[in-house]
Parts: sequence; structure tokens; C-alpha cells
Amino acid sequence: MSPLPLPLPLFVAFGDALTDLVEQSGAVWRSHNGGAPWKVARSMSGLGVASAFGGGISDCPFGDSLLLAGRAAGLDERFIQRFADRPPLLAFVHQTQPPAYVFVGDHSADLHFDPALLPAGWRSAVRWPLFGGISLAREPLASRLVGLATQLKAAGVNICVDPNHRNLMDRRYDTTLRQMCALADVIKVSTQDLQGLFRSADTDRGLAQLRAWAPLARG
Repeated sequence: MSPLPLPLPLFVAFGDALTDLVEQSGAVWRSHNGGAPWKVARSMSGLGVASAFGGGISDCPFGDSLLLAGRAAGLDERFIQRFADRPPLLAFVHQTQPPAYVFVGDHSADLHFDPALLPAGWRSAVRWPLFGGISLAREPLASRLVGLATQLKAAGVNICVDPNHRNLMDRRYDTTLRQMCALADVIKVSTQDLQGLFRSADTDRGLAQLRAWAPLARG
């Protein structure tokens, strides 16, 4: 008797999974699995929600570490795409208070994620897809994810957006942020995100702009 197929996840976080290399002292760096959407997917799984991370990772030791940590957290591996011929996405954290990053990932695995290759029927099963992280500031992945979010919203699916501001998100990111806010039912945002996204210490002003772009969203 063949095994029963695994149920499809209710929650899928789309975007980047990466390796943070955090400077310890001098030329010593310590690696940590990271990526905002990947972390949220793990957290949701820990709360008992059938969850997945939807994204591309490299077929190398860095990708192996992300895959194994996701597996330990109970993530549905069918939503992870691995690329043997693409490098990993790396974030060098050269300052922690406040955090400062240098991202290295030209042509890296995350940029080649293809939603068309996801398991059949997943769109009917998902209840809350999340889109976020630096993936929304990196082309061609960003346009692909905005398109996917637009399709899901048109089908009546609730959309969660997690901007998670990083230094890649300058004025060129404003159009994408506005597009995603218009689709959002929930926005996960912090004070630091608001200050970075709107390039101002006035968080009330930033929050007002966010609400204007996303009148139906709950922050």
C-alpha cells in the first residue's frame, strides 16, 4: 500500500532564506541560518500550524544547513527549490548595534525560485501566504513574488506582508512596497522598519503612510 500524500500547508512564507555571517572579533565570523520569511515559517510551524517556506536555496553546505533546520522545525520541504549551479545568498553582519549588513548574492539561488514548480493544489489549501524580506527588493524574484501575491489576492486568499527593512530597500523599493501594501490584509512591521522604509524618525508619519497604502490591512 502506497503512503498517503502529505497534506498541503495552511501557511507559506515566500522570500529569502540566507546565511548570516556575524562578525565576532577581527576576522572571525560565525554563521547563522536566517532570512525573515524563513524564520517566520519556522515560528508558525512551532505554533502547530502546517507551514512551509517557499524559496530557492543553494545545493551546498549553506543550503544543507537551512534545509536541515527547516526539516527539524517541521517545514514542508516540497516548497523549497534547490539549485546546484547557483551560489548561496549571504549576509555579512559587520555591526550588530544597530544591525548593519552587506549582502552578497549576485545570481544566487534565491533569485531562481519558480512558483510554477510548487505542488499541485497548494493554492486551494493555503490560507495565509506571507511575502517579505529582501526578496521583494531583488529582481527578478521581486516581480515574480508580486505577481504571485496578486494572483492569490484575486482568488480571495488573505495576504500577509513583512517588509523587514534592510539597506537594499531605498527609494527604488517604494513602488514595490506600495504594491504589496495594497494587497495586504496583515502587515508585520516594527518601529525600526517604519523608520527605514520611510527614511524618517517620525514613525507616526510612516505608519500613516502605510495605512493610506493599505486601508484594509491590520498592522
